[in-house]
Amino acid sequence: DGDDARVQKLIKGTFLHLQLSCPDTEFIHRQHISNEFYENGYFRLASHYKWALDQVFAIKGVERVIILEEDLLIAPDFFDLFAATAHILDTDEQLLAVSAWNDNGMQQSVRDNTQLFRSDFFPGLGWMLPKRVWTELGPRWPRAYWDDWLREPKQRQGRHIIRPEVCRTLHIGQKGVSNAQYSKYLTSIKLNDAAVPFTTMDLSYLQLAKWDEIYLNPVSYTHLRAHETG
Repeated sequence: DGDDARVQKLIKGTFLHLQLSCPDTEFIHRQHISNEFYENGYFRLASHYKWALDQVFAIKGVERVIILEEDLLIAPDFFDLFAATAHILDTDEQLLAVSAWNDNGMQQSVRDNTQLFRSDFFPGLGWMLPKRVWTELGPRWPRAYWDDWLREPKQRQGRHIIRPEVCRTLHIGQKGVSNAQYSKYLTSIKLNDAAVPFTTMDLSYLQLAKWDEIYLNPVSYTHLRAHETG
């Protein structure tokens, strides 16, 4: 939004580049009309997400979409992650989305760049959403703070989000709606730098029944033993 000449130049340059390199790609620049409703940036963000997702799902008729913000770097296997999990997302109605981000993905906290998890928490920051979920959530999309809204039990309804141990996106924005209040934390995140061939790997452990067996049950047992001995 706005009339910053540098932003307009970047948009025009991107459009010209896409025309040459990806002629089948449609590029749309959406600029909101300035009014009192949009004074709060979080309202503008929620409105833009609503408009964009309606475009791809309701008008274009696609089955799933990958959502990226402009201030994210992506790992070399970013698209491989989503290609490998697309079928799982399509067929498992206990899944809400797939995300490239791990909120606990700090350098000192992650090791295995091949590991994926089912999580109760929606991370965002580079994620894939299926049409079936948007059909449900789109009509009651919030006016602001869409990501917090999406994490509420009423929206999640016990569904999981697949996310990696090692992040496939890195947030590099210095300014924005949140006024960089999380910048110190975000710079400590590790961005995966060695491509993992997810599309050739057996990811059946992410099926809900298997996940309970290989992850939740051992964690519950460990917790119980610690409680008994502690």
